Amino acid sequence: MLGINCRKREEKWRELSATLSASEAALKEQLQSAQRQQQTAEEAIRKQAAAAQVASADLQTLQKRLDEATALAAEQQGRRAKEDQLERDKFQQEIEALKDALEAEKRYHEADVHQLGVEKDQEMETIGLKIKDTIAKKDHQIAGLQTEMESLQARNAELQNCLEKQRQELLMLGS
Repeated sequence: MLGINCRKREEKWRELSATLSASEAALKEQLQSAQRQQQTAEEAIRKQAAAAQVASADLQTLQKRLDEATALAAEQQGRRAKEDQLERDKFQQEIEALKDALEAEKRYHEADVHQLGVEKDQEMETIGLKIKDTIAKKDHQIAGLQTEMESLQARNAELQNCLEKQRQELLMLGS
């Protein structure tokens, strides 16, 4: 009878060990999934940062065009005496339009870069919380299984002691 109970407990012990292993594997998979999500988010942020760099290059091109237009206006001013006023007005309007466009682009890209930073921070915080939650769940499951394992080990030791006593009693009675 006690041998059957020991076998049942031993089977239960093996089942708990398998469950613990399966839980640990599932938690590792969840952690890897969270890490993959983090990598995907970081890749998206890198792509957006690259787009912001392209926009920055566009801003530099606009600035260069503005500088060239300003230089051209100054050169035209020295050559033409009578037509200067009309041409200056034309170039001045183009310069103002370029300045306005440059300022608008600058504001747009500054806001875009700021938004990218905010989104990255939010995504990182979300991922961090998911990782912490996953780890906390894993730790809780492990603690529960360890407590159950310790209880079963103590019960197993108690039953083995009982078996040993009965064996000795039987040996004494048989002698």
